[in-house]
Amino acid sequence: MTQRYDLVIAGGGPSGAAAAWQAAQTGAKVVVLDKAEFPRDKPCGDGLTARAVSYLQKMGLAEEVDKFHRVNRVTVYSPSQWELSFPTRPGMPNHGYVAPRPQLDTLLLKHAEAAGAEIRQSC
Repeated sequence: MTQRYDLVIAGGGPSGAAAAWQAAQTGAKVVVLDKAEFPRDKPCGDGLTARAVSYLQKMGLAEEVDKFHRVNRVTVYSPSQWELSFPTRPGMPNHGYVAPRPQLDTLLLKHAEAAGAEIRQSC
């Protein structure tokens, strides 16, 4: 039997999972396809900016995100050293987080699934 979807998303990482969640919130029939089995490791992207945190909070994930390591400033060495603090902006937190990708990606994918998106892994 052929299944029909309003939206097919290739990739269940943060962008794909967030898009699936948003579309499912509107009542769209969504399927997410990913070649990996979650949780899966990704060696990059553990840092969450204040903007990313604000989006996650708007998705209803504030409590879950708050369990990650909070970051108020960073030190950059390239080649000299300089420090950056998170600015205060309306509607955004003044901090970020370090969120291991296996945990963050699985959290977002499960959130999309709870909203009604169908998740297909290892495909």
